[in-house]
Amino acid sequence: MIISDMPLRLSHPTTSALLLLDFAATQGVAPEDVLRGSRWTATSLAAAGAEISGSEELHLIANTVTALGDRPGLGLELGVRYHLTAYGIWGFALMSAPTMRAAFETGLRYLDLTYSYLDIRLSCVGSEASLGFDASELPPALRRFLIERDLAAIATIQRELFVQSLLPRRIELALPAPASVEPYVRWLGIAPQFGATANRVIFDAQALEQPLPQASPLAAQLAEAQCRQLLSQRRARSGLAAQVRDSLLRHVGGRLPDIETVAAELQLTSRTLRRKLTAEGTSYRALLEELRQTLAEALLGTAGMKVAEVASRLGYAESASFLHARKRWRTQNPSRPASVT
Repeated sequence: MIISDMPLRLSHPTTSALLLLDFAATQGVAPEDVLRGSRWTATSLAAAGAEISGSEELHLIANTVTALGDRPGLGLELGVRYHLTAYGIWGFALMSAPTMRAAFETGLRYLDLTYSYLDIRLSCVGSEASLGFDASELPPALRRFLIERDLAAIATIQRELFVQSLLPRRIELALPAPASVEPYVRWLGIAPQFGATANRVIFDAQALEQPLPQASPLAAQLAEAQCRQLLSQRRARSGLAAQVRDSLLRHVGGRLPDIETVAAELQLTSRTLRRKLTAEGTSYRALLEELRQTLAEALLGTAGMKVAEVASRLGYAESASFLHARKRWRTQNPSRPASVT
């Protein structure tokens, strides 16, 4: 199973990995079997402030599924362990929201602060609302497990938000029907419809307007501000944009690469790279410009290189294009020194 081809997720606290380790132990899988092939130990996972990358955690999940087999209902048994408290400030933001709709919208807006590897979307048609779970980017061997895990986690969160069960109208899963639906009824409240074209939880749209018992406008505002800050910090140090910056920096000694070259280094297509960067609120061009601007001042000022040399090093076809870009940078950032013209 090629972990590098799995969906990218930001680094996050090791809480989810620890839940996985504890769950595996209850199933008779030793910690060393879950952690095999990784840099982690049970001690390092439990260290204060430890963070794990998305690909690293997926490796541990793959080890667990391999050890236990992809039996139906296995992911549900793990998902019920994901209580609101496991999500930190994201969980508090949901608790403080005024309605179920606001909780869903806030949760999905900051989905990268969770442990999900699915693309989850909320939609409303007539009297029905639905949560869609797209697992198409996951390897087939992990799809059932991670769909089940997220379904059970959301059901657990919903029960904790309302302190009561709000059963969905139906659950549709693009999975083969299991021999028994008992685990699904036990953990989700109803038996899903299997063999569907998509994964969806459908419920009464009016439920979105129900007030939450712990709603607090001030707490919700503060929690969302902290979610924004935390998401920005994580993206800066571990998102795809950070990986692109690292890739560009590795080429500083020569000519800066084009997007196809960087995409190939990251084992992505250029189209996928563009889409994922857009989702992070940036673009390859913006990141390239950012690096060019920083390097230009350093090469012209500290290194003492000539304009033509710097223009060539930074990938400009001619010096005039480089000088035009520098003029634009100084207009956008008037505090920057204009060392050489």
